[in-house]
Amino acid sequence: MNLKIIDFLISVLSAALIAFATSQILVGSGGSPLLMMIAGGLLGMALSIPLMIVLVPPFGAFEVMIALHWIGMPAGMIGAMMIGYAPNYCIAVSGAAWGLFVWGLIEYFNRRYEAGRYESEVL
Repeated sequence: MNLKIIDFLISVLSAALIAFATSQILVGSGGSPLLMMIAGGLLGMALSIPLMIVLVPPFGAFEVMIALHWIGMPAGMIGAMMIGYAPNYCIAVSGAAWGLFVWGLIEYFNRRYEAGRYESEVL
């Protein structure tokens, strides 16, 4: 079974969900952007753990854990820092854009690894 579309969907949808959920949890707290960034990063990491627990059994650890480890903190920061400046759908789309970027990075480095280019490159 080819699950390549799952990599894309997990990255994009989980990043949008983390950013949106973080903004909804922190919506009434107010505060400086620096404090919101720190709180959003911590909350984003905390929200990615239940997502991992739910998504790893059906889809596998590689497709889920690598993406969610890269997505959690920045998506939470995006959601927290955009609370007073953007509507909810923009926060979710910004999180999805971050998830798309992470998916692209994972896909790029996975293809490089499968092509065997790491042995021939000298730094």
